[in-house]
Formats: sequence, C-alpha cells, structure tokens
Amino acid sequence: MENLVEIFTSEDVLITLLISACAGGVTFLIAWALIASGLRSRRDALASQTWPFVIGAVVAARVTESRSSSNSSNTFSPLITYEYEVRGQHYRSSNRSFAGDMEPADQGYAQSVVAHYLSNPLVTVYYDPSDPARAALDRKIGNAWKITVGVGVGLVLFVLCLIVVLLAAQVIPMLTS
Repeated sequence: MENLVEIFTSEDVLITLLISACAGGVTFLIAWALIASGLRSRRDALASQTWPFVIGAVVAARVTESRSSSNSSNTFSPLITYEYEVRGQHYRSSNRSFAGDMEPADQGYAQSVVAHYLSNPLVTVYYDPSDPARAALDRKIGNAWKITVGVGVGLVLFVLCLIVVLLAAQVIPMLTS
C-alpha cells in the first residue's frame, strides 16, 4: 500500500484527480438533467392519454431551421401554433407532443408536417384539466423508446461519475496526508 501512496504523491496526479472529480461532477449534473427531462416527458405523455379535448385552430405553421454545432448540419423542425378555448378562457400553444419532439433532421419531413396542419386548420387539442394551458395535439407515446434511451444514458453517466468521484474521494486524502 505504501508503494501505491508513493506513486500517487506527485502534484500532477493530484491535479488530474481534482480535474477528474470536477469533470465527474459536471457530467453528473448533465446526466441528472437528462434523467429528469426524460422522466418528465414520459410522465406527461402518459398523463395526456386521459385528458379531455376541445377543437382548436392552427394560427401559424412553419419550418424552423437551426444549425447543429456538433456536425455542422442544419436541423429542421415543424413549429405549429394553435389556439383553443377551455371554459371560456383562450389559450395559445406550440406544443405538439409530450413524447418529445425528436424529429429527424429532414427538411422534407418538417415541411410535410407543416403542410398537413395548414391543410387541416381545425385540430383536436388535448389539455390538462387541472392546467388547461398545458396542451398537446398528439397524445401518442411514439418516441417513448427514445426517452427511455435518454434516461438509460443518463443513468450510465450518473453511475460512471459516481465511481470517479468516489475514487477521487478515497485517493485525495491519501495524497494530502
């Protein structure tokens, strides 16, 4: 054990462990955000299965374009804005689904979704009876597997970060004594 401590006595190793622990902490926060977001989306998608509905009207539909920093390509998404009324109160929303709008980065697909809503301006709006401002046009849970994968990746990152932080917590006191 003493040989192990002697190996880990250089400042470089201490700095590396501290950086690893900090990186583990940041990755932990990202993993926790992925897990929380995925679980919230899944919960909302499941809850919307029993929500009542009203007829609403599409007021705007367009394709939005954003540039992906990771692979220098453009991502296209349909943006559908609709209005509806619940118990005399008017609402406006752009939420299509709680299952996650993980659309393919395909301009043709986004344009076809927009064309569908422009040609069918009356829409069924499913709303949360306890908070009618929360609504969706689609209650399908078609992307639930993507949410589950996101939660799984978040859990794996969480466990890896926990291991790094625990190892650093054990080694750092040995180096500073």
